[in-house]
Amino acid sequence: MKGQRLITNIQLFNAKAIVKNTAVESMKIDMRSIAERGACSLQYAVTGSGTARFEYLISNEDTPTNMIEVATDIATGITVGSGPGTDGKDIAAFTPTVSRWLQIQVTETGNVADIAVTAWLVVT
Repeated sequence: MKGQRLITNIQLFNAKAIVKNTAVESMKIDMRSIAERGACSLQYAVTGSGTARFEYLISNEDTPTNMIEVATDIATGITVGSGPGTDGKDIAAFTPTVSRWLQIQVTETGNVADIAVTAWLVVT
């Protein structure tokens, strides 16, 4: 319908275990395949006793073999007690740098305990 924006919803992680002091990356998302490419949001749920940091990485290469190493924070210091319901669940809005490829990285930063993460990327 005219005037309505399309929304793309992609599940990135499903109860993905992340060992303390390590990082995991989502699949690489070809942003050209998304009709509308403006604001993004990341809905996440964190369980376990550790602390999570969510970042995005970008690349403009034809094939995304080398994502930009300097990641940009989306949300930091996230624990099972974070979020409006203090249940480790929240939504963080962000506007990524315009690029062909986007990838989400989650790092356990507390260096004390493992976490598990479920997350969805929404692009409008």
